[in-house]
Amino acid sequence: MKKFKSVEELINQLKPNKPVYCIRKHTINVASKFFQKKFPGKIIVGIDARDGLVAVKGWVEVSDQKATDLAIKMRNYGIAGFIFTDISRDGMLQGPNLESIREFSEV
Repeated sequence: MKKFKSVEELINQLKPNKPVYCIRKHTINVASKFFQKKFPGKIIVGIDARDGLVAVKGWVEVSDQKATDLAIKMRNYGIAGFIFTDISRDGMLQGPNLESIREFSEV
C-alpha cells in the first residue's frame, strides 16, 4: 500500500472519484481512548459478518477475523454492547439468521 505525506498529496496523485478514508492505527487508538474516557460504558460497536467472519469495506470484503473473536477483544475496551448484522441474510426478506445471532450473543 502506498503511503502519502498528506491528504492533498493523495488526492493530487490518485485523483479519486469515490470517498477515501485515511485512518492511521495511532489515530484510531487516540480516538478510542478519547471515547472510552468521555463516554465510559456507553459505546456501541457495529459488527457485520458473513459466515461468521467480519465483513469490511461496505460488505465487499470478508476478513479472516471471526466476529465473535472481535467482540471478545472489543469488550476489553469497555464496549457497552454491539449491533450485529449477518449480511448473508440482511435485506433478503428471509428473516434473521437466528443461529448466527445466538452464537454472537453468547460471547
